[in-house]
Amino acid sequence: MLLSQSKAPCTRYSCTSESVMHKYVLSSAFAALSGSLLLMTLLFVSQPAQARDYGGGRTNRIVLAFDFDYSATLSNELFNKGGGGAMRIGNELEFTMITVTPEVVFDYHTFGTYWGSSAQLFTGKVGGRVRFLKAVEPGVFAHIGIGSLGGDDRYSHTSPVFDIGVVLDFTFVPVVDLGFHLAWSRIMGGDNSAISYAVSGVHLAFVF
Repeated sequence: MLLSQSKAPCTRYSCTSESVMHKYVLSSAFAALSGSLLLMTLLFVSQPAQARDYGGGRTNRIVLAFDFDYSATLSNELFNKGGGGAMRIGNELEFTMITVTPEVVFDYHTFGTYWGSSAQLFTGKVGGRVRFLKAVEPGVFAHIGIGSLGGDDRYSHTSPVFDIGVVLDFTFVPVVDLGFHLAWSRIMGGDNSAISYAVSGVHLAFVF
């Protein structure tokens, strides 16, 4: 449902409050991102990878994954819920009780808008995920990159994007992983074009 036309998109005080909140959230998000990348770096240099028993003596696998998402905006009343998905390509390495996957992500999401148009968000990001335990594997992930928001000149722009989130993967089958994910994402921009949004969904990964 569209917002009432008499409602101002953004007031001086609401924008100021939102700006302060976003600075705090962004600082926390970048700290989490930096911590995740540091953890992956330490893991890479600390011990050799141990592969699943796929044969051929391989110690790492290529992962091709597909996400199916529901998305809802959190910070900008000019945009609302939508959907989308992602394709991820990575290199999975296993340690004793930890799996590390550096990856590249391309995703697409749509959102309804205050103006009645449909906003389309395309992003390309790099980052990684770390999973713990075996068979049933909880984990965390973080990515950073560039996004392009289109659909209307009033909010169309290209800006940095990033996300942080959690996953729960089921890896009983050697070459197929199934799982669930929940993420907080943001594309930077002005008061009427920046969006913080939540993404939840399921994913399917093929391990080669």
